[in-house]
Amino acid sequence: MLVDTVSKGGNLLLNIGPDGRGAVPARDATTLAALGTWTRLHGRSVHGAGPAEPALAETLVPGLPPGVVLTQRADRLYLHMFAWPFAHVHLRGLADRVRYAQLLHDGSELRTTRTDPDQKAWNTTPGGQPPGTLTLHLPTARPDAAGAVVELFLR
Repeated sequence: MLVDTVSKGGNLLLNIGPDGRGAVPARDATTLAALGTWTRLHGRSVHGAGPAEPALAETLVPGLPPGVVLTQRADRLYLHMFAWPFAHVHLRGLADRVRYAQLLHDGSELRTTRTDPDQKAWNTTPGGQPPGTLTLHLPTARPDAAGAVVELFLR
């Protein structure tokens, strides 16, 4: 909910309060603890961030797999991946705009390539992509972090 709100230019207010005895209910405490853990790892993708540039979003969104939400802060684009795709994500129009890609929670670098538009798909090798498409090579197993985030450093 937080990421979706930020991606649309809004802010999120959590409505919690003490119970009749002045204690924070266990359910609310659990929610706040989980949000705090996620924010320690991924905070820069939401704090000071907002929706992706309209021109950038228009180019990317039609080709993104389901479950990916975009946020942006200055020269950083964040792909919030709520559904983990198998092996690749193709980003149309970003081949010349991305200088580095990493998983935000641990800073591990993601390999990026450009695929020849005439390449034939075979086994796990993706088929040709439109010119200007950047392919991110993802780990096969989803990272052990709720709502994994890819950070793209733009030129």
